[in-house]
Amino acid sequence: LPLENHEDNPKKIIISKLYESEEMQKKIVKLLEDYEFKKPYRYCFLFHIVNLDSFKYLENNSTIECNFINPNNEFDFISTNLEKPTISYDTNEINIKFSKLIKNRNDDSTSYKSPIIVSIFKEEKLLQIKFDGVNPEFTEDDYYSNIFLKTTKWIKNELELDIIELNSLNIADKILKAKNDNPLISHQD
Repeated sequence: LPLENHEDNPKKIIISKLYESEEMQKKIVKLLEDYEFKKPYRYCFLFHIVNLDSFKYLENNSTIECNFINPNNEFDFISTNLEKPTISYDTNEINIKFSKLIKNRNDDSTSYKSPIIVSIFKEEKLLQIKFDGVNPEFTEDDYYSNIFLKTTKWIKNELELDIIELNSLNIADKILKAKNDNPLISHQD
């Protein structure tokens, strides 16, 4: 945001004052990082958790505390690998956020952070993985499948959860096929 010559623009004066304060900068970053847990994402995969009853981090509402967690939780740990996630807890939900550093393939000086969210819904015994699309200049050909595979591997290894993917497209296809195969259902539209 170019802020030079802002004497004549009150909005730019306010913004420039906000950026001058290091404390305000930290608050803005924290607000944005918290928003990443809640915002909608382009890609979403849903899983059934087979062994949630034996999930050791649900015992006595304990928090997830072990070597794979971002230790100070002040700000997200940003890395090219899936490591040291930030954790958020709700009554029925545990959210785990990885902050993946994405670099431009043609220009190493250009990069940005791309969140990957793993949500565990305790009562429903469901797990969700969600992430956004990435500009092709910043990805390899197999970027999305790598994100999916590495995240599911992390879930299985670090959280020791057995998960089964719920392929909603297959379910929708089966519903449509059943509807088309059954004339009583077809005529009830």
